[in-house]
Amino acid sequence: MWMTPTRVEILLQKHLHFQTPALQQAIMDNLDISHENIIFGCDFDNRKLPGTTSGIMGLSNHKSSLVGQFGFSQFSYCVPANINFHGQMRFGSEAIIRGPTTELAANEEGFYYFQNVDGLYFDGEKVEEIPDDVFKFVEGGPAGGLLMDTGTTYTDFRAAAFNPLMKKVKEKMQDIEPKPDETKTFELCYDIKYFQIGNLPVIEIKFTDTTDSLKLIDTNSWIGMPPASPGDPPTYFCLAMDGDSDDVSMLGMYQMKDLNVGIDLERLQLSLIYYPNCPDYQ
Repeated sequence: MWMTPTRVEILLQKHLHFQTPALQQAIMDNLDISHENIIFGCDFDNRKLPGTTSGIMGLSNHKSSLVGQFGFSQFSYCVPANINFHGQMRFGSEAIIRGPTTELAANEEGFYYFQNVDGLYFDGEKVEEIPDDVFKFVEGGPAGGLLMDTGTTYTDFRAAAFNPLMKKVKEKMQDIEPKPDETKTFELCYDIKYFQIGNLPVIEIKFTDTTDSLKLIDTNSWIGMPPASPGDPPTYFCLAMDGDSDDVSMLGMYQMKDLNVGIDLERLQLSLIYYPNCPDYQ
């Protein structure tokens, strides 16, 4: 059993079976497309997770992670924004490595740090006042870096990045009066009447090794609050990000909705492209 301040879990091993385009032929040939003795951590007492979320899945390249246990050099995943659709994970030759590509930084822990972050942009303008070292990762060096973390729900920046971003957002939306978050979860919120999909300024993460950027579309940057019951619409919306991280900044899963993430571990490259509701694309 494993206990932390936010969850209680147990470890177990499972025999996993996978679906592939060749599954029916494999069944006819009496082949077993599976992996034995995959280690899982099963949560049963979660806190600080939104709604009815029952757990998380970490996808780092550590030897104990799902990716590390499978041993594939390529994999991809896509999590749909619509809960009525299914997400996808693909490994090996089935992985979708497509779209704008940027480099990952090599590190012993197997985390997915962006190698070449230029900075944050809001409504096309760079967010100034963010120190140059905030998004710079150095193995064994001082705190810094921006990584993709499937175990983090909402993006969590270091304060040195989050506070200037908040300042820029407020400046650009100065004609709208902020309102407090009744749940005390997020720092910047507005009345729901101002939320119009497609009309809110976009937050971007830009890189120095590509002209493309990661645009955090409005439905991935903002969230209706409080979490509504079925048929009960939210009354206000908030910037779905935090500034509590002490050492590294983490891009959370809420910001990855409808985003196909393709990772090539041999080339240390990350590819990103939006697919609405993550269809079963080829």
